[in-house]
Amino acid sequence: QAHIRREFRKEKKKIINRYKEEEAKIEQAAWQNTVGLHRDERTFSCLTQNVNGFGSTSEHRDDYFRDFKRNDAHGRHDIIFIQETHVEVEEVDHTSRLYAQSWGYRTGNDCETLSYWSPSRDKKGGVAILLDPYGHVVEARPCLEVYWTPNFMAIKGRYASSTFLFLCIYAPHKRGRREAFYRQLEQLELPDVDQVIVGGDFNCTIHARLDRSWFRQAASHESPALDTLLAKWGLVDAVSPPEDIDHIDLAAYHNQTHTYQYTVRPGVEATARLDRWYTSAGMVQWVKAVEVQRTGTRADHLAVRMHLSNPSDPIRVRKPVRVYPPPEIAVATVKEDTIARLEQFLEGLQGDDSTARDLATDWDALKVDIRKATLAITKQRRKAARATYKQRLRRLLRQEQRLRAAAASQPPTVDSITDNFAVLSLTDRDGGTPLARVRNAINTCIKHRTVAKQHRLFREGGHRKGKTTRHFFKRVCSKYSDNEVHHLNAADGKPARGVHAKADTLADAWLPIFQQAASDAEARHKVLQWLGDHGKYQDVLHDLYVPFTEAEIAAAIGSTKAGKACGPDRLGNDWYRDFANHLIPILTRLYNHWYPHGVFPDSFLEADIFCLAKGGDSSNPLNFRPLALLDTDYKILTRVLATRTGCKLHWIIHPNQKGFVPFRTIHATVDLFTAAQKAAMTDPIMAGALALLLDFRKAYDSVDREFLYEALLWLGFPVDYVTAMRGLHDGTRVRFLANGYRSRWVAVTCGIRQGCPLAPLLFIIVLDAMYRRIDNEPKVSGIVLKSQAGSMRLKVGGYADDAASYVSTIAEVVIIMGITRVFALASGLMLNEAKTLVIALNPAAIATTGPLPAPLKLQPIHKLSRYLGLQVGSIPDPDYTWRLARTQLVTRLALAMRKTLTVDQRSLLAMAIVIPKLLYIGRHQWPSRETTHSFQKMITNFVWHGRFTEEDVGGRAWLNVHVTSLQRHQGGLAVTDLKMELLALAAVTVNIWAIDADPSSLIVGDVLTGPLVDGVAPSVYVSPGHTPPTTYGKRLKDSIWTTGINICNTYGGVTPPEHKGYMVIALACLLHFRGPLGQR
Repeated sequence: QAHIRREFRKEKKKIINRYKEEEAKIEQAAWQNTVGLHRDERTFSCLTQNVNGFGSTSEHRDDYFRDFKRNDAHGRHDIIFIQETHVEVEEVDHTSRLYAQSWGYRTGNDCETLSYWSPSRDKKGGVAILLDPYGHVVEARPCLEVYWTPNFMAIKGRYASSTFLFLCIYAPHKRGRREAFYRQLEQLELPDVDQVIVGGDFNCTIHARLDRSWFRQAASHESPALDTLLAKWGLVDAVSPPEDIDHIDLAAYHNQTHTYQYTVRPGVEATARLDRWYTSAGMVQWVKAVEVQRTGTRADHLAVRMHLSNPSDPIRVRKPVRVYPPPEIAVATVKEDTIARLEQFLEGLQGDDSTARDLATDWDALKVDIRKATLAITKQRRKAARATYKQRLRRLLRQEQRLRAAAASQPPTVDSITDNFAVLSLTDRDGGTPLARVRNAINTCIKHRTVAKQHRLFREGGHRKGKTTRHFFKRVCSKYSDNEVHHLNAADGKPARGVHAKADTLADAWLPIFQQAASDAEARHKVLQWLGDHGKYQDVLHDLYVPFTEAEIAAAIGSTKAGKACGPDRLGNDWYRDFANHLIPILTRLYNHWYPHGVFPDSFLEADIFCLAKGGDSSNPLNFRPLALLDTDYKILTRVLATRTGCKLHWIIHPNQKGFVPFRTIHATVDLFTAAQKAAMTDPIMAGALALLLDFRKAYDSVDREFLYEALLWLGFPVDYVTAMRGLHDGTRVRFLANGYRSRWVAVTCGIRQGCPLAPLLFIIVLDAMYRRIDNEPKVSGIVLKSQAGSMRLKVGGYADDAASYVSTIAEVVIIMGITRVFALASGLMLNEAKTLVIALNPAAIATTGPLPAPLKLQPIHKLSRYLGLQVGSIPDPDYTWRLARTQLVTRLALAMRKTLTVDQRSLLAMAIVIPKLLYIGRHQWPSRETTHSFQKMITNFVWHGRFTEEDVGGRAWLNVHVTSLQRHQGGLAVTDLKMELLALAAVTVNIWAIDADPSSLIVGDVLTGPLVDGVAPSVYVSPGHTPPTTYGKRLKDSIWTTGINICNTYGGVTPPEHKGYMVIALACLLHFRGPLGQR
């Protein structure tokens, strides 16, 4: 008996595995791989279906809309043609609104139209064209409207820089009316477009044997009028007929192409290809595949999907398998397995005498094992899952295939008989035959699966208290919505690669930049002298090599953001955050082993490069911003080093370098430019002053690493620190990502990696030599800012790589350019002289300004250019800046205005998007009262009515202004009052300037505040509480400085908090027992 049981289990296992293999093959053939298409190919998809009525309720229509929103491996349904809608004229607006709501979009109020309807007549006919708001069709608009009938409609649109005419047709089923209908269409004069696409239910066939399974040589299903119409319009069938129909499996061909099933007589069923696509002859090469698609609706016609792709720019997008977080069914098992592996690794670390290199190798091996185990567990748990939609769909598809084989008179098998018994368990309310019941069960399963997905997306996109706003803002964010890399030109000097080898094309183009020739020792030594005495800051930097603590590692892990893209090891921030308690002691020990020796895992030297498109020519491979996707363990270490290094930078970095130095802000850089321009306009001596906005070519990627190491040693950084920098940069290599595909490995011999927490700090250290050289050049007089409190000479300033040099004559321009060329020979940072802007700070001096050294050009007097997010030029134009801000906000909020959001949600968007941008501009270009009032009205209209406009809109707010401005926990909506925000900004700005500013900043504030007489500004003093309040309350003055001084003088003053003395004593004890507090 034991032997029989073992044999039975073996046979049972074989049968189960065979069933699983058959189900997988069936599902793959039916749902994943479209014949003629690569599995990763993204296409422009057109779908047509005769829906035979949308149903009598909104719920039934939602089922259709939900199914039309399918997004599979080949992309979305970009445009959908439907016939027999049975939607009457009075129902069009309601149905159109339902479709927009199914996408979460609004209708009316200048919102983009997502659906076009030609109504039916007496519930007969009716056609419509639906658009996917995230699809490829743009600038859609109705066309030939005077000819719209319940059987015909047309729209125009653009795709891939070409104009398309889309014609939706539902032909009458009776021969006489059908022929007359096609002859009427022959009379139409089609507009001049690039391509024509016609789809719909033509209610006739062209080829008797191919288009019908039950056919006769002479039948009423043919249409000579359609043949004439196609010839006149120059259209061809999207499905190319087989060459030799006598040697093909007609049954299989019918199953792949036919869309309508009908009963010839009792017991005899037949199919026909009534729903088809026709395209212009020039689009034959665009058609990649045409497939019959099953939907989760009860329509009596199957859908026909046509896949189009531009032959010169085909797109393939690969989605890598996500390692972590795993699906819910595998979370517990993955967590248990990972914790066991980490605890085992930690036990091995204790008392281990392995070298740093061995530990680095072991750590990389552990990450690989965890990744493989996580994927294996996920796969195993998915196989073991029961009663999922995917498994049920597999079984039903297998049953349908065998029942179809039985209908074709194939001999029955044990499996087919078993499937027939299984069908008996299905409900018979939608068909008495087994095949009908299976097909209805498949439709129901697809519907339920789609509904479950929609509910999941709704839960993710909603926002509630205690939940991150990431999914909510992603829903309304139009930034980076399309990261697909399209056609790329071949790199200079490199052969053209295939259309799908975009990743390698990027690698070819960036290879010369990543492998620039190293500078020579003599040039480096010359520039290093600009930094001052050797080892000048050694005493300040000596504690950078102390061992890492668990608190530092915990803080670095806590600062990582969940959901970010992971590096090559595919274990992202979520993994380190979820297992932080086990990883903190491990990483602390490992980092303390690796750091003193400058030895790190090989994975630390690898990165995937994600290319973010910049404005301009997208076919230029160099017109992308390369962002390094690094492993999280690397970023944790460099985050700790960046925190330590950042606390020292204010001692080292030039005071006019405001980027990435604690307590220095971008506002101070803009203030320097504004003060310099004001001095040039009022001081006759400075009338010819110029500002050079320097532009470095591929700044981060061009840094010479040897110069970086020598600069660190010259400044006095510990040897262990510099050794660690060598270990983290020497031998790096990258792979480029393009549409999910990876390029070959490319060795990187220069530059620092954008995406590394240390990168901006190391960059400003390299750039500091140029700042100090310009500031110490005696032949460059720069611009003198004068105040009664003193004067300062401004020669250079900037924020990170946005550097600006200030000169008083053209001769000084030549000197500056000479300094930058010498600096480039040592540091690798070459100036892009063609893009360097030269702005005359006093427009009156432009006429007398001589020629600049080539290729520099003086910016025209009325032209404005972007500098640190603001528009600057010889003649400041705040009104233009505010108009541009309005345009940018309208663009930024375009998707939010179209989405169906609540008032509370829009108030969140206003606080997160609108207010920060307006306050940043207002910090430097103070708005007028009219501008403030205008933007306040726009904010109010956006929050209450979803329209960012200052025009009067219908309706009114259901809360008054005072209640609306209250915080949410007080019953309000926290809708911001722009005027109060500007007043608070002015008060805070002036208060911080008066209390914490250094002498140079005080002089800048004096220049920006008071009127200059012969270039000299009066000293400005702030006396809190000195001026009594006026009867008219707080008002905006002519600038942020005068407004802030008035508020501080009137309403300022600091009241010591209660028990302040005890707080001071507690802080003194903390400093005494724990040492000085670090700065972050």
